[in-house]
Amino acid sequence: MNDLWDRIVEGATVVGMVFGGVIYLIFIGVLTGIVFSSLWGWFVVPLGYPQISIFHALGLTTLISILRFDPAKPTPSDSIKEALLKPVIALGTAWLFGFLWHSLM
Repeated sequence: MNDLWDRIVEGATVVGMVFGGVIYLIFIGVLTGIVFSSLWGWFVVPLGYPQISIFHALGLTTLISILRFDPAKPTPSDSIKEALLKPVIALGTAWLFGFLWHSLM
């Protein structure tokens, strides 16, 4: 009986990790689209190009990722928390500096 319970808990943990991973990827995708779309509006629209939506920004970032083929790989010394926070910190920093440069224009 104990073995069965352990297998159920293991299965639930795996399902929870997969579900959490999907939610995290959606969160990072939306955050990337918002940041890219904001930066586009601040720096490209004044040059005469039209504003793009979050979904256009997601498509462009996907295209750029494919062309660069440089996925972020956590180092073995990174904890799970650090590996999950790195993209959020990078996007926040990019948005913050973009906002700073935009405010100085």
